[in-house]
Amino acid sequence: MLTARRSITTSRKRKLRELFAVATDEDGIPNHDFSDPDAPTTTPAEKTFLIESDILRYVTMSLDTTALFFAT
Repeated sequence: MLTARRSITTSRKRKLRELFAVATDEDGIPNHDFSDPDAPTTTPAEKTFLIESDILRYVTMSLDTTALFFAT
């Protein structure tokens, strides 16, 4: 059970980091290595985004949450 939960959490965190990178990179698709989702965040905004989207805190993504980070 814990292995499945950890796998789901790791997968979600990796996908959230990919989403943040793509949505905030000015040149289009960024060239980041997402193989380690627990690597240090690249910006304070990314860290805040991950905290606000933390599955272990039972926070679900909503349009309101994502709009705060991806507003242009």
